[in-house]
Amino acid sequence: MPRAIHHSPSQKLRVLISLLVLCGIVAGVLNLLPSLFIENYSRLQQGHPYVSVTPWDIPLLIGIPATLVVIWWCLLCLLNKLSNMVIQKSMPIIVFFAVALIASRIAYGFALPAYLTSKGYTLCLQYSSPALAGRNVWVIDPDFCIDNMGSLRDEVMAWFDKQVADQQPLTVARVQLEIANLKAEWLAEQQRLYPHLYAD
Repeated sequence: MPRAIHHSPSQKLRVLISLLVLCGIVAGVLNLLPSLFIENYSRLQQGHPYVSVTPWDIPLLIGIPATLVVIWWCLLCLLNKLSNMVIQKSMPIIVFFAVALIASRIAYGFALPAYLTSKGYTLCLQYSSPALAGRNVWVIDPDFCIDNMGSLRDEVMAWFDKQVADQQPLTVARVQLEIANLKAEWLAEQQRLYPHLYAD
């Protein structure tokens, strides 16, 4: 019978923390990414004013099995049943899905922009998240992408969604007018909250 690897109480505490973090990551990915992918695919098929995508949608889901193996290791460690043999036998699973994650990220990263462009969408960096794995916003009309709107991207996206829900026609003039109003409201709120920054 393979001999279990011994871990001190402090090491087990770190393993427990790692286990909780990994479980949280897996739960977050499984809870958010599939629903966001389906939602934005539906938007794309309906010709929605915008879609919000990331080249990590599919790759992160592909990499889940590798994370589940590490979670399994953590559980075995806490139960004093983790052995070198278990690690060696399950390591190819991690390697396989890690390689699959990287390969799919490269392929999906090239295919996604080409597909969205073929559907008539244009990348709008003004509305996109600056985070490394953040979501990029693509708009159906490049004139819908207005400069200096990073602080109000959520409000702009919510307004687009409301217009679609209310079946209101969207024109460049309406979008520009609404965004000008949002900017004015935001500036007024900032001046109210931080008057010393706007003092003459």
